Amino acid sequence: MSDRLPARLRSPAFVLLVLGTIAGTAMAFGVPRLAGIDEPYHYLRAWSISDGTLTPETGPLPGDRRGGGLCIPSRVLDDLFALRRPYLERLIPGFDGADPVKTTPTCPAASGTPGASGAPGATPTRFVDVATFAWYTPLSYAPAAAGVGLGRVVGLGVAGQLLLARLATLATYLALCLLAVRIAPRCRWALVVVALLPVSLFQAATSLSPDALTLAAVLLVVAVALRALEDRPGLSVRRLALESLGASALLAVSKPTYIVVGLVFLAAVLARRSRWPVLIGPAVGVAISAAWYGHFRSQFVCDTRYFGVVADPNGQTSRLLHAPWRLGGSVLGAFVDHGGSWTRDLIGIGDRIVPWGVAACAVVAVALAAVALAPDGHALAFSARLVFVGTGVVCVAAVLAGWLISCNAPTWVVTSHPHARLLAPALAPLLVGLTPPARRRTSWLTAAAAPVLAIVLIAWTAAMLATMH
Repeated sequence: MSDRLPARLRSPAFVLLVLGTIAGTAMAFGVPRLAGIDEPYHYLRAWSISDGTLTPETGPLPGDRRGGGLCIPSRVLDDLFALRRPYLERLIPGFDGADPVKTTPTCPAASGTPGASGAPGATPTRFVDVATFAWYTPLSYAPAAAGVGLGRVVGLGVAGQLLLARLATLATYLALCLLAVRIAPRCRWALVVVALLPVSLFQAATSLSPDALTLAAVLLVVAVALRALEDRPGLSVRRLALESLGASALLAVSKPTYIVVGLVFLAAVLARRSRWPVLIGPAVGVAISAAWYGHFRSQFVCDTRYFGVVADPNGQTSRLLHAPWRLGGSVLGAFVDHGGSWTRDLIGIGDRIVPWGVAACAVVAVALAAVALAPDGHALAFSARLVFVGTGVVCVAAVLAGWLISCNAPTWVVTSHPHARLLAPALAPLLVGLTPPARRRTSWLTAAAAPVLAIVLIAWTAAMLATMH
């Protein structure tokens, strides 16, 4: 059946480019400004970077806490709220008219600084709480900051800057995902499905967050690891080591936690001992991640405190180190308690945006899983499958461990709901490890991949836009 399809419709890279561009652009233009996931805060970080402030500074936050924040001119915050207010009035019944962006009136650098807030003739400023995002590197905001900066240079307001930032982030995301799919020698449909999951594309097109760049970097790491399993002329160990270093470094500066995905390179080492240099990349990535997070750890404060969750990072870390085996029970319990919500998160972005029914949600989940497992290459060795699946499990455990430490009440039960977008990067190695070998009787999966993805994305995008407006 697949042989009768046009070659382009059987090409994972072509399907990713076309569907990602169409659906992503529709989201970038159609989703109300500042309605993306945490978009106001990510916009302010991008604006601050374009203004020359690369990292947040430590200062007083609402609720008598100290953490990372940004000193932002009040006029920028006022413009931001004016743009966002109509959407908030539609979204929140009985909206009280207060700006939900968390700020304090005094910037840490204000006292004694000429021209700072409080000095004669100074521009009024407020200190914005971005502690949840303070540990992200400025490079992870580079596409959004470039879009905001361009908008400021040509004199656009917040709405225009946001649109350029969305398009820049989407273009960067699709370019990196396309590179990953093109260089991967097998399991390309698995990478395409992860890249085109509604939650993945939605945050790439609207959020401005580092999550988009992180997911693209994860796909690139997995693709390079798959290349390292190949035995092709011209594919030298030195070249693979450099590719591993580049992909791992990109992942490390995108979001440090996910450098654990670099474990996938163990598959190549188990298959061919001579390819141990590919481990240099993830080792360097771990060093970058540890150094960066160690430096900015004091600025990070999880935003679940605004929902009444009192975390105890130091105490929880101690408990985890003294009884690490209990993390396994926490992970299993989290899947029991939150598994249904996570499925909805991945393909529905929550009840507020696309209110899928349970049956529709299940059908879409099964369809996407079938496409992700469409075989398009030779089978992986059993040891390689174990490494890829194990890496996905480790990634999930690492994310939930970080959540338990920083964003959860001091208990082993994951009580506050972590959004599934945090777990989406783990799907890439998991699905690669589960992809079956190519057989004639399964060719219908490959033939159905493009139509299924097109139907899901078109229907989801139309429902999302109609719901949000």
